Amino acid sequence: ETIETVIESLLPSTQPPTPNQTNLDLFETLPLSSFATTTAPPVETVPTQNRLAAKPETKSYENLGVLGSGGMGSVLKVREHGLSRSLAMKVMHKELNGNLQLVQRFREEARLIAQMQHPNFVPVHELGELEDGRLYFTMKEIKGSPLRDKIQEVHAAVQDQRWNASPSGWTFRRLVDVFHQCCIAMAYSHSQGVLHRDLKPENIMLGHFGEVLVVDWGIAKVMGGDMD
Repeated sequence: ETIETVIESLLPSTQPPTPNQTNLDLFETLPLSSFATTTAPPVETVPTQNRLAAKPETKSYENLGVLGSGGMGSVLKVREHGLSRSLAMKVMHKELNGNLQLVQRFREEARLIAQMQHPNFVPVHELGELEDGRLYFTMKEIKGSPLRDKIQEVHAAVQDQRWNASPSGWTFRRLVDVFHQCCIAMAYSHSQGVLHRDLKPENIMLGHFGEVLVVDWGIAKVMGGDMD
């Protein structure tokens, strides 16, 4: 068996999948006018010989509900059918589409987070535009609670001026460990020339399996960049 034969056996088939090869029929999707997406415009000019162009297929997401809402947009829980996984999707409010400065800030927020390759940052998967014109980016769904809740929980467990473990097992020592991880995350972002500018317990999320994630980079400042 030659090396060429082995390599060819590892390559994906060029034949299109049949209906029996997909799981899309397992999900009830919203109309395409709501959550069909188009590919985001390229950020960089890539030499033709280095370009890996994906097929211009339309992705589909299923809306599973609102996780939160803010001044610039809402965060939805969605299911990406291609990989059968749940994600968080930040969608810009449609009425802000005409504000070029806010549109640019929304795009920059997605790109900034995506470039922060560090365990204390939420991975961003895609930046794009829905068919109704709303900008969006998808990212890992955070399952957990804000640091603020754990701080309050630990303080509520204090008795006779002594730190005690909270009912869920949180201690003052664990809070210090979380703070240490936040310091490491900020050291990394500062090394990349990025200032968060809104760091507070509400913007530090704690996952169920020890994750510490710094979120909400909407007003971050890139030193020497265009973001205010």
